[in-house]
Amino acid sequence: MISTEYAAEGIGKVSCVQTNAAAVKFLMRKLAANGEALDTIFVFSTARTREPVSYRPGDGLPMQERPMQREIFEEDIQAEFPQLQGRVKYVEYNEMCQADATIDNVMGMVEAVRSQVAGSAGDWTLYTDLTGGMRHAAVLMMSVLHMLKYTGIRIGSAFYANYYRNNPEWNRIEDVSAIHKMFELVSSTDAFLNFASLEEIERYFDGVDERRKSRELHDLLAALRRFSDAVRVCRTGLFETSLQELAAALEAFKSYEGKSAQEKLFAQVLETLEQDYGDIISREVSRLAIIRWCIKKKFLQQAMTLFNEWLPRELVRLKLFCPGAQFRRAIAVACEKQNQGYKSLEMVFVHEFFATRAFLSGWSGSAIAVGESKKFLAPLRNFFKDCGIGTIGSPFAGEILDRLVYDINQVSVLRDRMEAGRLSVEQFRRDYSYLYRCICYKQQGDVCNKNMPFKQYFAKYVRNSESIYKMLYVAKSEFLHELLEIAPPAAKAKDTLEKRNGEESIAERWQKRKKAVQLMLSEGVAVSRLEEAEILSVLESLHWIRNQRNQINHAYDGEDVADSACLESRMLKTIECVERMGIV
Repeated sequence: MISTEYAAEGIGKVSCVQTNAAAVKFLMRKLAANGEALDTIFVFSTARTREPVSYRPGDGLPMQERPMQREIFEEDIQAEFPQLQGRVKYVEYNEMCQADATIDNVMGMVEAVRSQVAGSAGDWTLYTDLTGGMRHAAVLMMSVLHMLKYTGIRIGSAFYANYYRNNPEWNRIEDVSAIHKMFELVSSTDAFLNFASLEEIERYFDGVDERRKSRELHDLLAALRRFSDAVRVCRTGLFETSLQELAAALEAFKSYEGKSAQEKLFAQVLETLEQDYGDIISREVSRLAIIRWCIKKKFLQQAMTLFNEWLPRELVRLKLFCPGAQFRRAIAVACEKQNQGYKSLEMVFVHEFFATRAFLSGWSGSAIAVGESKKFLAPLRNFFKDCGIGTIGSPFAGEILDRLVYDINQVSVLRDRMEAGRLSVEQFRRDYSYLYRCICYKQQGDVCNKNMPFKQYFAKYVRNSESIYKMLYVAKSEFLHELLEIAPPAAKAKDTLEKRNGEESIAERWQKRKKAVQLMLSEGVAVSRLEEAEILSVLESLHWIRNQRNQINHAYDGEDVADSACLESRMLKTIECVERMGIV
């Protein structure tokens, strides 16, 4: 039979009868240079490859027949590479089938390969020959590759035997891997659009020659990585800066005129990204726009976190709910004291701060009154309310509490006196009984040191008053009630509100917070440019979202946990409400 020659870069000429054999011979020679070889050849085979073939062996010679085209293909490659005998596996393909039936053909090829590599996919590399006049040949092969990519098989090079009937000198075997990778780049961009995942885009450019990658591309990929990390790990502090960096890097890359072919392709793909990220890729991006974008992309955990952390700042900044002018300094100092290191002052103020006008007016200068810290007062306020003493009560109401606060703030002096031998343990227990009980309670909770002599424990582990305040913050209610000689609250009758594990429902907690906010608004401790009903509505949504996020973070799955649609709707409506106020 008549052979045809193809130019093959790096290995000279390849001679074959059929075009598909050209790619096989080319690849076998390339692999041999590295001590490798093909293990199995999978072939999409149509019914026509089983039909007899009529051919003329040479000019002036009579026509001859061969049984099947398949035999010609196998004999041709085995003549040069006899080790390929028995290594060709055919997957039937009916050229006359309907388009829907093509899916079965693709799945047949996928299953054939999977069966071959079962249990060791990572050890295999799949090379592809896209040559052939078969209908949808390239599309079929691309579909197979994309499905097999997720099995762990490495995707190697793709080849095409280019045959020119009228000019045989142009015949050549080409590496067309770039075309396959072009499809990969498009699909990897989809992964970034949908999931903020950059791994596939980075993997694509890892395979591109460094000489074809500009500084502008490197900067853009770095900016995309920073934004991807901010979204996926929910690093709220980096959202805005990463978007500003991304906007600048994207602009620089688009305006760069020396793009390589791969970079030009990426520039085209980026147009889709710009359309999808258009609301937030800006040097002046709005926080509310970022939250709305997270909701649209179904990044609900990120949206709730940003909603919880950013909305309080926006409410204070826009004067929708902020400290009254005359108490601004005192409230700032109080919120600073309450801050546990990971909350902004605005978050503390909006979510949990409470004080009356009388209480704030009693402060001198900018200093917080002795003992005024969240670690000490927060639980006491709850006990006062539970016992019906008042909405909050002065933290210094009552002789016992006055004495306790005074003694706690003498801790350093008392410790020094005891170490110097001027104060015995018995005197300490008699004259500072409330503080003595606090230290004993603290020591009992310290398993490693609970049996240490009191004097030694006091000297070593009670260094200042703050250590006592910290202990009281986490102390059991029974101890605090007993210490302050406050009767425990009477057991309440079971009501109709939902409970979980004996805790208050979200609705109950909001009712308590609502009363506190209303009192602060009425006394001018907090002020708003809105009507009370409007700001309460916004704060209720913020309170609800915050509690939903906390419950989800703690893997709670009770009845008061909302579904995704409800979370999205509540956040969007709240954002729209703030925007309708005409202030944003």
